Amino acid sequence: MSDEFKSYLIDRKQYLIVIGVPSYFSTFINISVLQGSILGPLLFLCFINDMDFSNKLEHFYFADDSTALEKSANIYALTDVVNSKIQN
Repeated sequence: MSDEFKSYLIDRKQYLIVIGVPSYFSTFINISVLQGSILGPLLFLCFINDMDFSNKLEHFYFADDSTALEKSANIYALTDVVNSKIQN
C-alpha cells in the first residue's frame, strides 16, 4: 500500500461539535473511511463487494453502512459461532 493511501486510512482523529462547541480530538482512528470523501463510495463498494461470500453471517446493507448479524441465547456460544463463521 502506498504511503499516500495509507495516510488516508490510518491514524486519523475526529471530533464533534455540539451547540457550536467542539469536543477534544479523539484517539487515533484506524478503521472506516472518511464520510463525505471522494474515495468513500468506491472504497465502500470494494469493502462490501464480496462480503456475502467472505463469511457465513447474515449481512445487511443500507446506504453507506453494513453490518453482520448472528443470534444466540448465550454470549459465550455466540462468540464461538461468530468466530467459526468468520473463519469458514
